[in-house]
Amino acid sequence: MGAPEGESVTSLPLARQVPFDPSARSYVDFGEFHPLEFTGWQDETMSWKDGCYIHGGLSFLIRTVEVSGPDTMRLLSDLAVNSFDRFPVGSAKHVIFCSERGNVMQHGMALRVAEQRVRSYDLSPYLVFVALSGEYDVEVTDVTDDRFLFQLGGPKSLEIVERAAQQDLHDVPFMKFTQATIAGHEVDVLRMGMGGTLSYEVHGSIEGAHAVYAAIMSAGESFGIRKLGSLAYCCNHTENGFPQAGSHFPLAWLDNPEFAKWAEDILPPFARDSSAIPRGTLTQDIRELFRNPVELGWGHMVSFDHEFVGKAALQKIMAQPVRRIVTLRWNADDILDVFRSYLEKGELFRYMEFPFDFFAGSPGNSRYMADALMRDGRTVGVAMRPTYTLYSREVISLAVVDIDESQLGTELTILWGDWDGPTKEIRAVVSRYPYLDLPSNQDFDLDTIPRFSA
Repeated sequence: MGAPEGESVTSLPLARQVPFDPSARSYVDFGEFHPLEFTGWQDETMSWKDGCYIHGGLSFLIRTVEVSGPDTMRLLSDLAVNSFDRFPVGSAKHVIFCSERGNVMQHGMALRVAEQRVRSYDLSPYLVFVALSGEYDVEVTDVTDDRFLFQLGGPKSLEIVERAAQQDLHDVPFMKFTQATIAGHEVDVLRMGMGGTLSYEVHGSIEGAHAVYAAIMSAGESFGIRKLGSLAYCCNHTENGFPQAGSHFPLAWLDNPEFAKWAEDILPPFARDSSAIPRGTLTQDIRELFRNPVELGWGHMVSFDHEFVGKAALQKIMAQPVRRIVTLRWNADDILDVFRSYLEKGELFRYMEFPFDFFAGSPGNSRYMADALMRDGRTVGVAMRPTYTLYSREVISLAVVDIDESQLGTELTILWGDWDGPTKEIRAVVSRYPYLDLPSNQDFDLDTIPRFSA
């Protein structure tokens, strides 16, 4: 979307962490306005395959909360399915909180920045709700407005961040971070990201945000660095096989009504799910879209070496799993039929946005899509929101499927449409997961990348 009528972009509340770019094609309103596209989604979605992108959209969109004090690790351990036996200072971890039913309540990143201090990303508001219960000796500080987070994804990301920092960072292991200096500002460089291949994050104090951003852009100029808008950013989660709450599935806040009421009283409208009605042919009840970590492919992160919320439910789920996550490759001819319905007389099928339906529902509706996945007339799973990948010239989606129907090459049918409109059967094939065929971040051979030397 562009600026509202009668307003210039610069008069709108812009995110302070990312420098304003007048060349951005469009902006999206998340309470603050942020670029939806820069050079166009086609160009931007190719950036992490052979080059590198920089994305600053998470700096303000997710809450950054620091928890400190003697009970910091006990708090995390009581909530998380993860084990924290090996979580030294300088480490990062993808942390998952569940409800008593075993559904994902919140998931995000935790960085251990000191023995008794953890900086969390997107673990709020649930982490804050429990931390404020009075049962833990901790201090909670929301530092979202005081910090920036820039993501760099693609095979050139290491060379770019090394050039910006003027130091060799080859020895930073996956899911570890180290301190560096960029443009005179102290930053943390973390080896992780959503690109599906070699990726890094640069974190720091907001005072240095614009200078650090500019230094990274300057360092990446000869490598063809691209600015990534929110539209293209959504594609890498599907290509990368990383389901994301708020996009692929809703958080199970309704499993805890007291927390759900507390959270929705403090959240902006776009972040509220409890009253949402999903789009698609599967269900009108958002509770049916709640997911447990096992069916999302995160079962390997679940550790029963400690007590945590949802432990008993997950023990039963893991003993007899029912569904698993896969990638679906959608049939091109059937997709063409969807577009053909807009060029001929007859029924209009639900429109399919390329590359990704960022605005899945109208205001007051839901951003969640859930289409029934069928085989021989039976519902065997749910197809999540589809994504067009220019890299492979295909439409793909993540899906949660009955285990018996989840083998590679299995042919299924997606019932595309809405409850109140016509439907179209779209053939799909269970394909590789994750779908992106590039070396993963943790397996990337850094010896193929020249080390920085001053």
